Amino acid sequence: MRLPSIEGAQLRGVGRLQAAGNTEIPVVLYTGDEGARITAFVYSYALIDRLDDTATLNTQVRSQLAQRNQLVANGQAAGPGLLWRNRANIFVVVSPSLSPGTLRARVQP
Repeated sequence: MRLPSIEGAQLRGVGRLQAAGNTEIPVVLYTGDEGARITAFVYSYALIDRLDDTATLNTQVRSQLAQRNQLVANGQAAGPGLLWRNRANIFVVVSPSLSPGTLRARVQP
């Protein structure tokens, strides 16, 4: 798996988040130079299907994920996170302290 590159941030760790039904979601933690916490959740289509209603991808988002390494525009330009696919992995990157525009400018899918 190729992890996302985030300008001005260092990889701090990899772990798992326990979700519904004892399903584990891989999580990658970064820290930005300014102290910002950035988290990347790593899904596969099979994992999303196992999560049922906890994590869903509507038909429009699934079709946008057909293009590899392209950020998905879901109609919510001010949304808090980024979403894209690389091979069989779907990445969701969020940061509580960075604006969506700043995050978008720094993440290299």
